Amino acid sequence: MRGLSRLSALHRVRGVLYAALNPPFGSPDERAHFQYVQHLATGGSVPRGDEGHQPVPYYAMMVPAYWLTAGQPEATQLLAIRLLSLAFLVGTVLFTWLAARQMAPDKPFVPLVATTFVALHPPLAYISASATHDPAAHFLGAVLVFCVGTAFSESAARLHPWPPLLPGARQ
Repeated sequence: MRGLSRLSALHRVRGVLYAALNPPFGSPDERAHFQYVQHLATGGSVPRGDEGHQPVPYYAMMVPAYWLTAGQPEATQLLAIRLLSLAFLVGTVLFTWLAARQMAPDKPFVPLVATTFVALHPPLAYISASATHDPAAHFLGAVLVFCVGTAFSESAARLHPWPPLLPGARQ
């Protein structure tokens, strides 16, 4: 667990640095994603932008960051959205750890390696520290892997009436 807390602290600091040091609107399509948040936060008084066809949930979750920085320069509002978006990276790292622990309960090295790959992957950290919906998709993917790993684990096999269908289940 100490490895997880160290990795978590490291990727959070790294994410904040990426969010703060990356020039405003320097990430791919960031202006369009920001416009979509603006559109929702202002009740539609600003055009949606080129990303307006995307599903709403991520953008709606970023609206409070926009509101908290209302009246500030766009760069400040963008930074607030970037920092809030980092929560998805934190969740992705946590669910990677949990999924790997669930899939290899007797091998503590496996969760550490899997989580290290995710936590220290440069493009993942860079994109997660941007105003874009991609971090939400990464987070949902990690949750899905955890759920599937939980459903197909040995302990789940003992609880469910269909053990022959589960990989690794004993008959």
